[in-house]
Amino acid sequence: SKKIAKNILEKIKNKKLNFKKETKDNGDLFASIKPKEVSLHLVENFKETIHPSQIDLKKEINKVGSYPLTINLHPEVIAELQVVVEKKQVK
Repeated sequence: SKKIAKNILEKIKNKKLNFKKETKDNGDLFASIKPKEVSLHLVENFKETIHPSQIDLKKEINKVGSYPLTINLHPEVIAELQVVVEKKQVK
């Protein structure tokens, strides 16, 4: 329902989703981050179940940096978030 969608929106809008990833020397990821991984992150960090099909990555997340994404919670409720990818320090 729209009401539930708005509640989720309030919880997650404008949030930064931080991913620490092992990268190649040039900052490229070994595997790009897909909606499924973003969906798991939302469950783990915000206890919200959002289906990968609702997640719209604006561009491929394949290197260190920040990326905008939108989540279609409802036809009239869209959350805008940011994915921030940082290099994981490998000891």
